[in-house]
Amino acid sequence: MEQKPAEKRAVSLMPERFKLAAHERNVWAMTAEHGTTVDDIMKPEYWMHLAPQLRPYDRIEVRIDDGVFFLELLVIQSGQNWAKVFKLNEHQLVKASLAPVPDGQYGTKWNGPHNKFVVFRKSDNEIISKYHQTEPDAIAAMREYEAKL
Repeated sequence: MEQKPAEKRAVSLMPERFKLAAHERNVWAMTAEHGTTVDDIMKPEYWMHLAPQLRPYDRIEVRIDDGVFFLELLVIQSGQNWAKVFKLNEHQLVKASLAPVPDGQYGTKWNGPHNKFVVFRKSDNEIISKYHQTEPDAIAAMREYEAKL
């Protein structure tokens, strides 16, 4: 007599494995300082001061002061003074100038949500003035600064 193959038991998800994401992970937002590279951010030691707060599957949204890039990261592992992150997405952003910037030894640029628009010296990229709400405000501050020289 022929035996029938055993039927495979149905697989189902157990309720304790189904939870609201907000209870299982955090979503962090951070602003990297101007000059920080994506390679810097991917190094475990970059996270040394925040590592105790991070746990696996946390997400981190990274923006940089000057608005050049935006990253989405996933925490893989963390220790007392390090964290390993995985890059989910990287977006290179282009910030269009909102107002004409005069030629000369000083310029203006968007430098992120903390510094806002800044006036900088072109020769060494040193920030002269910051926290301007608009680029025209920064240009006005730049012209005022040049007039004092």
